[in-house]
Amino acid sequence: MDVHSKPQASARFSQKRHAFLLDTAMTIFVSRGLGSATIDEIAQVAGISKATIYRRYANKDELFEAAIIQTTEPLAQAFKEIELDPATPEASLTRAADTIYYLMRQPRQLEVFRAIVAEASRLPLLVQRSRLQMLATLTQSLTSYFQQLVAAGVMVSPYPEQSAVNFIILTGGGMRPLLGVGNDGSSSDEQRRREADLDLFLRGTGIRVSHA
Repeated sequence: MDVHSKPQASARFSQKRHAFLLDTAMTIFVSRGLGSATIDEIAQVAGISKATIYRRYANKDELFEAAIIQTTEPLAQAFKEIELDPATPEASLTRAADTIYYLMRQPRQLEVFRAIVAEASRLPLLVQRSRLQMLATLTQSLTSYFQQLVAAGVMVSPYPEQSAVNFIILTGGGMRPLLGVGNDGSSSDEQRRREADLDLFLRGTGIRVSHA
């Protein structure tokens, strides 16, 4: 018998249990709101003790933030895989726009966005930090890419990081997904809106737009 098997199995179980805790917490936060959700309820549904939760998190806000990070990890991973080629900015940004649009309309991600927005007035610093964490990978990648385009004279932007934020907002549909408008992305009107949003960004930053 491998003497390491038991510790390894225990570690795997602990990781799975922790992931389940965060998933459970996010579900409750989404359905009840951060203010109404309780550690008691989360512990009961997750099948663990409150003491176990408090060993990891000092309070409910920390648990909320951790749950957001876990839920949005697939976003960060998918954003890492977006290919941004300085030689083909229009094609690269079109692919990036399609990816952002698709990912931000996944039901679970929309639930998280709404949960964050709901707490904006009560916990502005927590909400700001959570929002930044959600989009940090994508913002960093786009900022670096835009800096390359500016240096090459392909793009006009005095503030590449702000351009990255603007790109995400525009290509993600702005407030439309949060309002339930065009969430399936299949209507011809929504497709035209998407194309117009991307065209607005490309023209506004001096990137040439080709039309057939």
